Amino acid sequence: KIPYIDGYKTFSPYNGVAKEVIRVIKFKNVVSLARLIGVLTYPVLEGYIEKTEPDIITIVPPHPLRYWFKRGFNPVREFLYNTPLYKEVSEILKRKWSFKPPLASIKKKSLRKKLIKEDYMLKTQWINKLENKKILVIDDILTTGATAETIGFLLKSVGVEKVFWFAFFRG
Repeated sequence: KIPYIDGYKTFSPYNGVAKEVIRVIKFKNVVSLARLIGVLTYPVLEGYIEKTEPDIITIVPPHPLRYWFKRGFNPVREFLYNTPLYKEVSEILKRKWSFKPPLASIKKKSLRKKLIKEDYMLKTQWINKLENKKILVIDDILTTGATAETIGFLLKSVGVEKVFWFAFFRG
């Protein structure tokens, strides 16, 4: 159970081949592999969408420094690129600029929570549009649940009725 999250689903454990796939996507910038993974996992995501019936589907924004200076793309956005969801996703969240270590290097949930405590915020135009809505947040990896909990708290604080989470991989 993750606080502030009403349910979650993942596609695959984050180990073996899955771990190597993410490494190649994120650190070798292989966007085409992310798009392939998205197509392969889409039936599971589609089933979760049918089950949860969200009003809004959004994605976790990447760290701005890694987006602009290292990758140039959002892996989660690329997972959805060749699926019907690509144009349906509403990017309601943004992430503050900060100089912190990558979360991938931190395994302890309490430290991860502390590091990202105030990293996420809602885009201004969405603040008054979320009350009583069901939101599905899509992320690449669910490791400790710290990101999910932080974003879930943020969304619930503006009146979101239910927050669901989908991650392609579970750490």
